[in-house]
Amino acid sequence: MNYGLIVSSWRMPCRLMLFWLMLLALCTNVAATETIPESSDYPNIVLTTDDSNNQRLGAFEEFRGYLARSSWALTSVGPGKSSYAFQPQIPRRGWYTIYLWWPVSKVNAKQAQIRVQHAEGSSTVRADQTMGGGLWQRIGTFPFTPESSSRIELVGNSDKPVVVDALRLQFVGESRPGLRIVTSALPIAVVNERFDALIEVDGGRPPVKCHVALPSGLALDAARLAISGTPTVPGQWDITISCFDSSGVHQQRLLSLEILSNDEEGSRATPALFRPGASGSEINAAAAAPTTSEMASSQALTEIQAMIASLPEGNWAKVNANNYSDVWTPPDLRPSGAYDPRAIILAWSSFGWDTNRADLWLYGGGHANYSGNDVYRWRASTMMWERASLPSQVIQDLLGNYIAVDGPDAAPASAHTYDNNIFLPIVDRLLVLGGAAWQNGGQYKRQATATTSRNTGPYFFDPNRADPGKVGGSTGSHVQNTAPHPEVVGGEMWQNRDHTINLASATLPANHVNGCTAYAAENGRDTVYLGATSGGTARNLYRYVINDVTAPAADSWERIGGYLGSPVVETSCAFDPVQKIFVMTGSNELPFYYWNTATPGSKNYEVRINLSDTKGQLLPLLQTNVITLKKCGLDFDPVQRKYMLWCGDGRVWSISPPESISASGWSVSLQPTPSSSVPNGDTGTGILGKWKYASDLGVFIGLQDRTLGNVWVYKPVSGANQSPVVNLTAPQNGATIAAGGSVTLIANASDIDGTVSKVEFFAGAEKLSEITSPPYQFFWVSPPAGSHILTARATDNLGKTAVSPPNTITILGINQPPVVSLSSPANGTTINAGTFIGINANASDSDGSIAKVEFFDGSNKIGESLSPPYSVAWSASVPGSYTLSAIAYDNLGASTSSAPISVTVIAPLPVSTLYLQDGVNGYAGTRDTYLSVYSKTTSLGTQTYFLSGGSSYTSLVRFAIFASEGGPIPDGATIQSATLSMYKSSPYDYTYRAHRILMDWSETQATWQQRLAGAAWSAAGANNAGSDYLSIADGQGSVGWNSGWLDIDVSVGVQQMAQGKPNFGWRLIGVSGNNNLKRFYTRESASDPNLRPKLTIIYNSAQ
Repeated sequence: MNYGLIVSSWRMPCRLMLFWLMLLALCTNVAATETIPESSDYPNIVLTTDDSNNQRLGAFEEFRGYLARSSWALTSVGPGKSSYAFQPQIPRRGWYTIYLWWPVSKVNAKQAQIRVQHAEGSSTVRADQTMGGGLWQRIGTFPFTPESSSRIELVGNSDKPVVVDALRLQFVGESRPGLRIVTSALPIAVVNERFDALIEVDGGRPPVKCHVALPSGLALDAARLAISGTPTVPGQWDITISCFDSSGVHQQRLLSLEILSNDEEGSRATPALFRPGASGSEINAAAAAPTTSEMASSQALTEIQAMIASLPEGNWAKVNANNYSDVWTPPDLRPSGAYDPRAIILAWSSFGWDTNRADLWLYGGGHANYSGNDVYRWRASTMMWERASLPSQVIQDLLGNYIAVDGPDAAPASAHTYDNNIFLPIVDRLLVLGGAAWQNGGQYKRQATATTSRNTGPYFFDPNRADPGKVGGSTGSHVQNTAPHPEVVGGEMWQNRDHTINLASATLPANHVNGCTAYAAENGRDTVYLGATSGGTARNLYRYVINDVTAPAADSWERIGGYLGSPVVETSCAFDPVQKIFVMTGSNELPFYYWNTATPGSKNYEVRINLSDTKGQLLPLLQTNVITLKKCGLDFDPVQRKYMLWCGDGRVWSISPPESISASGWSVSLQPTPSSSVPNGDTGTGILGKWKYASDLGVFIGLQDRTLGNVWVYKPVSGANQSPVVNLTAPQNGATIAAGGSVTLIANASDIDGTVSKVEFFAGAEKLSEITSPPYQFFWVSPPAGSHILTARATDNLGKTAVSPPNTITILGINQPPVVSLSSPANGTTINAGTFIGINANASDSDGSIAKVEFFDGSNKIGESLSPPYSVAWSASVPGSYTLSAIAYDNLGASTSSAPISVTVIAPLPVSTLYLQDGVNGYAGTRDTYLSVYSKTTSLGTQTYFLSGGSSYTSLVRFAIFASEGGPIPDGATIQSATLSMYKSSPYDYTYRAHRILMDWSETQATWQQRLAGAAWSAAGANNAGSDYLSIADGQGSVGWNSGWLDIDVSVGVQQMAQGKPNFGWRLIGVSGNNNLKRFYTRESASDPNLRPKLTIIYNSAQ
């Protein structure tokens, strides 16, 4: 067999080429022209279109397909029938499973007809080539012998073209394989979201039929063997799939289907589509501004430390300033497969807490849910989510293992991480052990020989190399399903420790499914204690020590604890470095266990904890299944020396060990009820490793919500007496109360670690009353007129006090009437008939508030205004003299009329409308450019577009308007209105303001640093309000998601220019909306002159 190297329109980097050559070397023993050695028990034959033994009939066209395995993939073309036949030479009699491979670029692929000539005759099957490109697709299992003719023929015609690339035959046994349900896991489903999962069945005598009872909204598509529909009820469902072949053989498989509710705080996010050809800086901007990975300084953490210091003990605070979904990898840079980055949080996951940087590192996905190995981080220093890497393209090797396209040494596949992700502060790496890897449900796998696979991993992720615009592996390994994206380069952020090879004699775990980890620094080394399986499902205790970050062979593994019978379920673990015990959660029936790490050995079995719960605060909830323990998270508080359990809502339990380690003497206590907002109780598939103690901040960190990525901090209770909490709920702050009545003072008071013994009410320094039991309420009779500052002071059972925030109230005396005057227009103003003007009033009330202001034209009411600024719009169509006035009413009904003013209305002057737009009606007076922080010394005035997005760009535009500056409008004209219009050619909605530029600038000379040659801006990027641009905007406008015009009313600015103010144009400043990068056409745009910047002016010529 000749395995061809794929060379597409994109250049293959050296590292990626080396990996493909390694695959080629592994594959040379399985060529179609060679015989597999007798020692190869299970031959694996791979053929491509490069093999000369294949037969081609009819017309085929060659093309270079992305992820093709041949030098040239083929597609049938032209009229009539075409066929392509692979003719493998079978080395061993028996049954072989056939797989087909076609590239991602399918060239009008449709349903392919496949004829298989085998030892028992021939069979015809079909494969849908509109999907599944870049992966091995199972066709069926058939008998072959070395003596009989073997042929796999793909048939196409003009209506149904067929794509040909590669074929694989995997030996599965000497006799017909029995009926087998291959599918081992189902993707997670979400209520009211479309669900589709194929059920893969192999062996037996076809046809095979299956049936299964499913939750509401789902059904089995018998033709496709797929579960599909829209689920309506959340829950964890155990479903049994039953299949029968034509001989009556029956097989069943029990699968778990997790259906999650769709009541998160965030709806499913749809991030912006990634634009082919976007610059590296634009990719960075889509996830976060480019950032460095220096260790977090105390100054950088000032804001969150202040927030934590002010947070009462036993309370929560949500601290993410943006959403996780804001920084997701754009869809066209994600590998194909189910779901999106939601599944990294959603699917049995954990994070690592980086005490060097105060960062949360998130990697996951895996098994049946998400194939992307993209990494994300949340930074305590900014309280913002960022993307740390783009995902690798995922492929299958020659044995069907899912790996990164540049090989398993460059980056891992995705995986469920359970409670396995953990940060190593001494070597400064995130340790990724994996769990249920993408589509295999177990440890990371790689090809070892032409016919065998082996485990690989674990992996280190280097935070110092994190970059939102780079792929985690090598250059060229990013996803290119829709475009090559040459601007994406490799960050080489991963290191494969590959312990199966580097520590071949060590006792290694078999896999990390349902595993857990805990950290200790021992003898100056990062040490990880972990619960993992040694084979089967029994969980053992291991100790993993990292001795040299550059030398995986120097790592050490030791199994230090055996399995006696603890529940085999999802778990979370914690380690006490003083008592040297490793605690893990179990099931609701058998909740907690520990290993003593100080007594390592094969008979150092886990010990069941006899937990004392005298107040019934946890165990009854487990016994009645109100809480599911396997979905909780556990970690150790080294300050309080307690194990803290969180199950998704506001409750936290502390578990205290005995002074001397034993099964007895353990106790559990529910922490005091928080007074703050709390997490919503959503556990998804489990908290697991999304609950960690952050020793650098002195709080616990919890992660919740698969879309928003809500980061919660919980401040544990220290044990010292805490102050009570008190708030004055009545009267309301700012209340105004009529004289002669009474005032009701009401306070809420509580004590997190005791009781409230009394509440005192004060007016200023004067004590009004003392209440010793709830409700804390006092009636203040006939308070004196004037302003009063009211407070409540609570005292707890140990004498500690707290004072409420003050509420200021006003007791009214004799009501005084309001004061009102017209501020505009000025008395004697002349306006054109039909022109609207604003009538504005100033109104105040010395002992109350203004209820409303009414406006009048003579005795005719024009309108009213209920809140400042008090104004109405008015116009008159008939020339003449008009008398305008206002009446103000206070909150008690008193009123006052303003002094009247006179306004004269005259017939309007002739009105003209003019459109100033380069290339239209001979106008050529527009000048525009944009300034870029990424091109600080380069003028961009000749570009055909503006870039707008965040603080990295400044857009400038101006027009020659009046005759004295080369424009078409006569000097002295009266400007009625002016509208600035800019055409947005890209997606994303946004609102902008137009601010006048205050300094001269040149289209061909202006850069981020300077406005004219040798003349700098007051601040780089023309960003100094008051010097570079007018701080008050001329107007504001919005543009929708789709391409279209942004219109801003700049009448005020042009009117002032007409009165002698300088005309240096405007700059756009973003207000709100989608922060992705947007493009606007400039005057240089050649596509359509009518889409260039435009200034529309309505004016009256001077008489």
